[in-house]
Amino acid sequence: MTTVSTNIDEKLRKILKAMETHLSHNKRSNLTFLSRLTQYSLSTASAQIVMVIYTIFVARNLGPEAFGKFAGNYALVGFSIFFVSWGMDTWLLQNPKSLTEPRIWSGLVSRIKARLGIVWGICLFVIAPLIRRNLFEPGLILICVIDVLCDSILVTHLSALNIEKRFNSMSFLIISSRILRLTSALIVVFILKESSPIHFAFARTSATIIGLLFAIYLVKLKFSFQNPAKDLKIMNESFPYAVSELLVLVYLQADVVLVSLLSGSSAAGVYSPASSLVNALFIIPNSIFLIILPILSRQFISLPEKLYHSIRGINLGFLGLGIILAISTFLLGGWVIRLILTDQYIVSSALVKILSPLLFFKSLCFGWAAFIVAVGWQRQRLIPQAISAGVNVVANLIIIPRIGVPGVATAYIASEAVLALGYAGLVIMWFIQNNKTREKPK
Repeated sequence: MTTVSTNIDEKLRKILKAMETHLSHNKRSNLTFLSRLTQYSLSTASAQIVMVIYTIFVARNLGPEAFGKFAGNYALVGFSIFFVSWGMDTWLLQNPKSLTEPRIWSGLVSRIKARLGIVWGICLFVIAPLIRRNLFEPGLILICVIDVLCDSILVTHLSALNIEKRFNSMSFLIISSRILRLTSALIVVFILKESSPIHFAFARTSATIIGLLFAIYLVKLKFSFQNPAKDLKIMNESFPYAVSELLVLVYLQADVVLVSLLSGSSAAGVYSPASSLVNALFIIPNSIFLIILPILSRQFISLPEKLYHSIRGINLGFLGLGIILAISTFLLGGWVIRLILTDQYIVSSALVKILSPLLFFKSLCFGWAAFIVAVGWQRQRLIPQAISAGVNVVANLIIIPRIGVPGVATAYIASEAVLALGYAGLVIMWFIQNNKTREKPK
């Protein structure tokens, strides 16, 4: 009896020791993840602060009319870049093959982007001036095309680093590329003594190219010449992400493009600083989304039960982040614009307050989107995105001629609220279906 008791005690001690070791390992892993996530989030937030300073500096030196032209050209080019990126960067973070061999698959995506980019650039160079030549000048459009294409390829390099969990290199690339842009603007004003949209665009493009060269050196993607069928297969698999990216661009860029076309460059020059400030802060929840997506995707493949627990804490975190960002922007955003851009942008300072709730809805959307993509519901995600984009465009077409710029901000918030409700509905629907599936064997 004593021997049996001793054996039981020994087994219990081993079990408890194993549990203690497992919990200790999990605790260290969680702390490491939180540390890396905090580091990356801080670096992306710092990079966006630099970009806000860049935007404000360029806006102040150009004035509303010229800055409207600068912002309008970048809005059009940025809006159409989805033809090149095709959702492939998000596809990389979810595809099981790229999760195991990120450099090979990211190299394939970069090569596809380069090929598509040439065709896209030529088309935009020819077509854009025909839409409105006094706004979309051929030279300015061409420079913007090179800039945005190089930045898109840079994002693919960042995706590879993300999968490999090389967060230090990611942080370096993000911050350095944005500092280079600000430096380029300073050179234009204080050394070249110039102040025109094309000079700022050329300097920004040069900075982006240097940033891409840094990325090529750090990441060292593996490029290979594959059968064109391989490229088509990748594009086919990433098609749902391409549609999603298009819809995201609609409610991120359509407002500036429509204001430029319907109300002119002066109205765009007033609206753009406010929307740029708010959109710049989207990078904070977006950076967290990009970090957790491959992690959640792996959990769904191997440890689905752990995914259910992870998503609860993640969504609470996004909820708190959204509240903090919205309140901070409402209280401080307008003051920052008035302080730096002076009274000629006083309308922009009022628009920031109107736009501040976007940060709350956007944070919620990123949290729910991470779960939706991880469980393989990307196609279902397109439904609320399409509805939201439709609300955005239709509302803007109705409101801009009647109310003008303030109405654009209201339409933007309404479309984002619709998107948040749609995402929430998808998450609830998935859990209902999943619970029913798990209950059937019983």
